[in-house]
Amino acid sequence: MINLLKLDFKRAIYNKRFLIVVLIGVLLSVAHFFMEVFPMINAYEGGSAIFNPFVKWIIYDDFSIYALIFLLTLPVLASIPYSDSYWLDLNSGFAKNVYTRTKKSNYLISRYITNFIIGGICVVIPLIASLYLLFITVPAVTPSIFSQTDRAKEMFCNIFYYHPYMYILIYLFMNFMFGGLYASIGLSVSRFCKNRFLVIGIPVLSYLSMYIFEIAGMPQLVPAKFLSAYQSVLGINITSIITIFITLFVGSLILYVAGEKYDEII
Repeated sequence: MINLLKLDFKRAIYNKRFLIVVLIGVLLSVAHFFMEVFPMINAYEGGSAIFNPFVKWIIYDDFSIYALIFLLTLPVLASIPYSDSYWLDLNSGFAKNVYTRTKKSNYLISRYITNFIIGGICVVIPLIASLYLLFITVPAVTPSIFSQTDRAKEMFCNIFYYHPYMYILIYLFMNFMFGGLYASIGLSVSRFCKNRFLVIGIPVLSYLSMYIFEIAGMPQLVPAKFLSAYQSVLGINITSIITIFITLFVGSLILYVAGEKYDEII
């Protein structure tokens, strides 16, 4: 099993699509820095409560077009690198070759774990790149709850204002988990899709379809809203986020197992 995981991770990381997706995400963070942050550095040379790495982070800078692009393309960044790997293995005959050398269950578990982690990594690396650029150029002044340009957080309020580094870690973790989740959705539907592009398209559609909650007056349940560290809408809470994650994760896992039953039948 360990050797299979090593092989899977090697295939995933030494993959042109993985490198391209990571590069695109990092370039988005670099563009955000040079277009939205760098021009203001001289005006806030010593930093301030309204100009620091915590409030200028790409997923916190809620009014930035780059933040919007990142949050909307999150399932794309997560799904492209490895979600269709199972589809490719099945259609190329590689999967059957692997089954002769190891248990089918080991292959499936390894593929699911690898795909989840790779999806999360592709989302998190651009966020870390954004933080790196900010911390080497902008003084890390602690955010102030009294700042007129900032709004009090509903979720993790005390953590943001008193432990901002912990707040960053929480949002890195959340984005990692949802990146892995949407990559898993793509992997789970791959056995049922004849068209390879649907494997990537379905996670995107499922992500965007949750905007139905905004139409229903519950924008706090839209992933693109609660994955933003700025918390631009009211009512965001960790309970609803965990519920959404578990529901989608269990659903994708059931679909993944069902795909294997379907594979055995045909």
